[in-house]
Amino acid sequence: MQTKFWKAMRGLFGLSLIWMIVGCVPQSEYLRMQRALGTEIISLRQGRDAGFKKTILLEKQRKQALRQMRELQKKYAALNTKYKQALSNHERAMAGIRKQLALRDANLKKCGAMVQGRGKKLFELQAELAKKQQELQVKEQEFLKKQQGLNAKLKQQQDELKKKQAALANTLRKVRLMQKQIDGLRKVFTDLKDKLKSLVQAGKLRIRMIKGRLVLQLPEKILFASGRYSLKRAGRKAIAKVTFHLKEMKYRWQVVGHTDSVGRPSYNWRLSANRALSVLLLMVKSGMPPTQISLTGYGQYQPAVPNDSREHKALNRRTELVLIPDLSSIFASVK
Repeated sequence: MQTKFWKAMRGLFGLSLIWMIVGCVPQSEYLRMQRALGTEIISLRQGRDAGFKKTILLEKQRKQALRQMRELQKKYAALNTKYKQALSNHERAMAGIRKQLALRDANLKKCGAMVQGRGKKLFELQAELAKKQQELQVKEQEFLKKQQGLNAKLKQQQDELKKKQAALANTLRKVRLMQKQIDGLRKVFTDLKDKLKSLVQAGKLRIRMIKGRLVLQLPEKILFASGRYSLKRAGRKAIAKVTFHLKEMKYRWQVVGHTDSVGRPSYNWRLSANRALSVLLLMVKSGMPPTQISLTGYGQYQPAVPNDSREHKALNRRTELVLIPDLSSIFASVK
């Protein structure tokens, strides 16, 4: 009984197959369509993976662009162009795939209506195709979401870059102000060397830049006797000549007294301050405006060289005129 049934079924299947070949498409064409459908599904998956790889590549390029801030705008423009081109290519490819899937879907439906004996298989393929299309839509939504997140991050980075550029511009303004101060100090240094050339050549005065400050050094042997703070006659002449040039410059100066390490520290401190006061009073008497001058005494605590020899101690016994720079413009810029 079962044998007859299966023989009848095989005969019916043979007739159906012959009818399918004659009335629709050849079986080989039908099998080729099935293989092509599988190939398209694989290609669709590869396209999806390629999209993820491109997204990862863009993320790496974004991180690299952050490390190279000065080239960010140029690289961002190139990256954006490449990204748009890749996205455009991807969308064109997706459009072609959708078009092919639509065409094959139409052919499958047509053949399904004609080959009712194989309808179940066809419906399974259609269901699989629909599932793949739904998965593709999900992946596309995920891709768009990641794209939006990337765009938001790029905008945030652009905003941060603008802030950094503004901070850099502010820093450059401060640097220009400081450079202006340095240029002014250099001009004062050059002018003083020219105007006080005779005192420098006579060994009565040294003009130096010490730790970024313009300093005029007067040795003790020109100004004072050992342990005294009354000015010598030669010292008075030197200070009067220096004052003649300094008072016209409209800068603030500080008279600074120094001693060697011989004797008690308290005595050396008073001696350095008294010597600075003697110089200051003479400068004021010689025409220096009191608003442009001040004094301080460091005693033995700021030696020019170690107090380890007679020559070094002589160098440390000195009176200095230190230029006080006007930093108000720089502080105003910082504020």
